[in-house]
Amino acid sequence: MIEAKNITKRFYNNVAVNSLSFNIKKQEIFGIVGPDGAGKSTLLRILAGILPPDEGKVFIDSIDIYNNLSKILRKKFPICRRASGSMRI
Repeated sequence: MIEAKNITKRFYNNVAVNSLSFNIKKQEIFGIVGPDGAGKSTLLRILAGILPPDEGKVFIDSIDIYNNLSKILRKKFPICRRASGSMRI
């Protein structure tokens, strides 16, 4: 489950996301729609852990992503590392 509580993000005097709260349950389809400049991309960056909110919290499976981002990433997006050798480009 993804839960957002009172998410607010400002850029200088412009409020991109204003006190937004919602819950997305497992297997639920959820859409974000709005006109240009409504804060959709900003919200997605906040949910992905790329951009911290000025106010509010984001939880994935009841874990606060900004206090536990590495734990969330390890749990939801495991990475296989090479045992030896170097990467080639």
